[in-house]
Amino acid sequence: MKQAIIPLFIPHDGCPYRCTFCNQWRLTDRTHSVTTAEVAAIIAAYRASAKRPYRWEAAFYGGSFTALPEVRQAALLAPATAALRRGELAAIRLSTRPDCVDAATAERLAAAGVTTVELGVQSMADSVLAATRRGHDSAAVAPAVAALRQAGLQVGIQLLPGLPGETWATLRHTLRAVLALRPDCVRIYPALVMADTELAAIYAAGKYRPLTMAQVVTVAAWWRRAFARAGIPVIRMGLQASTELEAGLVAGPYAPDFGERVHSRILRYGVHRALRGGKGAVRIRICPADVSKLYGHRRENIARIRARYAGEVEVEIDSAVSRGTADILRGDSVRTVCIATGAVRDGESTAE
Repeated sequence: MKQAIIPLFIPHDGCPYRCTFCNQWRLTDRTHSVTTAEVAAIIAAYRASAKRPYRWEAAFYGGSFTALPEVRQAALLAPATAALRRGELAAIRLSTRPDCVDAATAERLAAAGVTTVELGVQSMADSVLAATRRGHDSAAVAPAVAALRQAGLQVGIQLLPGLPGETWATLRHTLRAVLALRPDCVRIYPALVMADTELAAIYAAGKYRPLTMAQVVTVAAWWRRAFARAGIPVIRMGLQASTELEAGLVAGPYAPDFGERVHSRILRYGVHRALRGGKGAVRIRICPADVSKLYGHRRENIARIRARYAGEVEVEIDSAVSRGTADILRGDSVRTVCIATGAVRDGESTAE
């Protein structure tokens, strides 16, 4: 059964600090937080409007849930917990800060039926956390992960590459540190400059330059491949598009199709690997669902492959090719590329 999210927004609620980059009201397209009554009503409305059965998951987004007063946490969770126990929900998810989680908090969440807690880690480099006024250092992350795991909860980690103070060294450090924590899932959100934030003022003063789209796609592709090789799912890349977000965007690498651009880059890396050491025409066989990833943004991939290997690129769309792979054919050889990792295996075709 397909999973579906029921989003419940609490923009900036509970957050003890205002980070330089943060404007949750713009990002969530909400000006107020849900009430207890609204939680129950939203869950009921989503279920009633569905035209097919889903594995429903209620998810609290936009604030630091465990930094709210315990009474309010309990009130917000109560309708979701009741729906979970009636079998109307399959899971409950929430987001919070790593410095607002301890063993008692984790046990309380587990008792209420929460299944996944996502930590807004952003970076594992203390210099970056300090530059963005995050209010905690990287040492807060591992104990939070351990407490949640001890309570039987799944742990997600949210990352924001490209924040002030970021370097290739800090990006590498963050990747290695998060891989060592072995989270159950990761989200990658490129750092953006939003209106009505301290970062917007810093940007206007010329003291901060966001990553370009090319740079952040490179970073996300690097991280996505590393997480995939480690068996850690990346469940989101890039922010959900909304008119409010786009109206409030001052600068930065935003694209509604960001995730597809990253997968397209990884696929191109895999094609380069598969064709290494040769020149001339090539045929690429791919399923219909992955064609846009092969072509890339403005057909960039095909143009780059053609230029690099000095030959024509023939694309063959074949529904028999497994989704998430591409067959690279040159002469009698077949090499198969995995779109998630860019890994190549020889002498096989995924087509039946």
